[in-house]
Amino acid sequence: MIILTTAYSEYALAGYELDVIDYLVKPISLKRFTKAVQKAREYAELRNSKNDSQVSFIFVKSERKIEKIEIDHILFIESAGNYITIHTENKKITAYLTLKGIENQLTNSFIKVHHSFLVNFKKIEAIDGYVIKIENKSVPISRQYKDNLMEIVVRNLLKR
Repeated sequence: MIILTTAYSEYALAGYELDVIDYLVKPISLKRFTKAVQKAREYAELRNSKNDSQVSFIFVKSERKIEKIEIDHILFIESAGNYITIHTENKKITAYLTLKGIENQLTNSFIKVHHSFLVNFKKIEAIDGYVIKIENKSVPISRQYKDNLMEIVVRNLLKR
């Protein structure tokens, strides 16, 4: 998202053609700046709510049947080659699918914490070093993904 600030009002129309959120002409009053920031915030919230509300379930082929899985019930997903195991609140489902293949079907609340694990951020109970605790289960965190995970944790703490 971009908010342009400039002393040249004649370029405002060109700015909107570039999909900017707002175009502020100097000198900028606090009231006008606040309005632009609020506009950006509302746009971000709308975009995030669309992403989270679009899909509430997925279908996966497991053994000889196709199962419907509520996304909110998924704790984490574990990969083993071309198979994944979806750990839900009350069962495990193994499917012939790659982690990358299912990652595209999930909401923003899922984050990769290891080359073989995706976790539902909303279900994390604790992070202890390089291990995530989710309903008495342990999920490893690789060094490669630890910084990204901690950045997301901090961002969520700041939202509150």
